[in-house]
Amino acid sequence: MAKFLNVGKGALVNIDKIRCIISGDADKVRKVMLKHGYDRSSVEVYDVTADAETRSVLVLSDETMIISSVSANALNKRIHEDYDK
Repeated sequence: MAKFLNVGKGALVNIDKIRCIISGDADKVRKVMLKHGYDRSSVEVYDVTADAETRSVLVLSDETMIISSVSANALNKRIHEDYDK
């Protein structure tokens, strides 16, 4: 059974599809997005911040990116809480 992670503002992501979580440092985010040829308006990028500050970016196994207002540390905690159950 698939487990899902709440990445903020009611958005859920299948934990098994997450390749990496990047902290929301603007330079890191910009570099990763440029490397993949994406910007915020790309079809492969989902912005679930609801105009809040970007705190993390999730890269999924299909190269989709999710921009989240939840910090990378908080997401990591949520993942480990789910797996410890």
